Amino acid sequence: MLGELVKLARPGHWTKNGLLFAAVVFAGEFRNLTKLETVALAALLFCLLASAVYTFNDLIDRHTDRKHPVKKNRPIASGAVSPMTAAVLALVLAGIGLAGAWLINFEFFVTAVVFLALNLAYTLALKGVVILDVLTIALSFVVRAYAGAAAIDVPASEWMLMATLLLALFLSFGKRRHELVVLEQ
Repeated sequence: MLGELVKLARPGHWTKNGLLFAAVVFAGEFRNLTKLETVALAALLFCLLASAVYTFNDLIDRHTDRKHPVKKNRPIASGAVSPMTAAVLALVLAGIGLAGAWLINFEFFVTAVVFLALNLAYTLALKGVVILDVLTIALSFVVRAYAGAAAIDVPASEWMLMATLLLALFLSFGKRRHELVVLEQ
């Protein structure tokens, strides 16, 4: 069961939260050990928040995932993890992530709440709306980049945020195109 819970949390996707470290680089604070430690903690908290979102998404999508050739093997869709266990896991991960964000500073906490709200909106409504789905995914990366700056209390570089948005849009549209090509086959 523990292995299935870890699989549900999707730790392979945690690398996306490395984007929080961009602020340390753009602010020229990469030699400041205290700021590096703070960003590392912030990235860890975003890993918990992202895992809460992935768990919630899989909980909501469990019925359609059962019909998908690959997603049917996800822990909730396959029945390896019960919906109640998944709901508790999502709440615990989100609770720990937000509590930790509060301890870092208020601006980082607000950014964490925005990240959760944006991703919940994506799961509940926006992923079914063409273009808005990709924009939401891209914005979640921009929020990550901004969160790194908020955590260490430095201004978020406009260049960093714009570059993040454009790269995330490029990757998101590329992923959607790939999905369309695969569906055509």
